[in-house]
Amino acid sequence: MVKPKANKSRAIVGVLLGAIAFVIGAILTWVILTQLSGRFPASPSREKDVLPDVSMLAPSQSAVVLGNWYFDHHEWAKATEQYRKAISLGLDNADIRSDLGSALRFNNQLEAAAAEYETAQRENPEHENSLFNLATLYLQSLNRPDRAVAVLEQFKARFPRSGAIPRVDELLEEARKKGAAVSPTSGSG
Repeated sequence: MVKPKANKSRAIVGVLLGAIAFVIGAILTWVILTQLSGRFPASPSREKDVLPDVSMLAPSQSAVVLGNWYFDHHEWAKATEQYRKAISLGLDNADIRSDLGSALRFNNQLEAAAAEYETAQRENPEHENSLFNLATLYLQSLNRPDRAVAVLEQFKARFPRSGAIPRVDELLEEARKKGAAVSPTSGSG
């Protein structure tokens, strides 16, 4: 009869030790997290308007990060400046050229935007975004539906499995309607 009482005592001691360990663990976790909270940046929602710290990045990469930040904040001239800086520092690829093209487009430098999208395509013919952006630029900003049709058809031929194909089909229909509306007046004379 002594054994059941000993087992019960051991069980109580085990539960108490487990509870104490849990409380100590919770306290230690709280202390560690409160001490570390000052070492990490605040959530992006609180710091979205603060320039990112690029001090540890290479100059060309810093320019891209800053260009992206300015782009996200619709500061097109500053984004353009940073993307051009990255390119001048040797970081030149289709993504940066396409982003530069878009910053130029939103800053109403439409011909320069087209040139950057075309450069992106020369650098990487598999870069879908720059070709898509070029087509929408011709259609929506430069009022060149004929050129938009050609680029959109090229897009469909080169990227038949792209997730953008439904949108490309819509844009093709829009471009063909605009082209038909433009053609009769341009042919008369």
